[in-house]
Amino acid sequence: MAKRGAFEVSKRSIVRGGTDTLLLDVLIGLWRIDAAVDKSAVGQRVADISSRLETKFGQAGYVVQDKTGQFYDPGMPLKVLTSIPKPGLSRPTILETISPTLLLNGKILKAGEVVVGVPAKEGATLDE
Repeated sequence: MAKRGAFEVSKRSIVRGGTDTLLLDVLIGLWRIDAAVDKSAVGQRVADISSRLETKFGQAGYVVQDKTGQFYDPGMPLKVLTSIPKPGLSRPTILETISPTLLLNGKILKAGEVVVGVPAKEGATLDE
């Protein structure tokens, strides 16, 4: 296992099944940083660095999609981890993105994982 700075990297973790999983992990990590940084000076600096990296990845064709708040359609390339009956919804809606969808030049590299809210009625699920 090669050691670089504070990171340990094994060849197996970098390329698995022909997809660069290390790169996918970096993209997801940047998405998580954006959601977690606070408004302090340090948090703002981290957000600025993250934003510059996201711009560079975007220029290379990578897109990170957070679908939170969008209406859910069963044809979407997402893994629904759970559905929750929620009062006030008129149709299924993505309540939370657990992991974003990752694309390269429009091709899905990794489907996102989401929690979907369904209109609250007795026994309502996504299958109805």
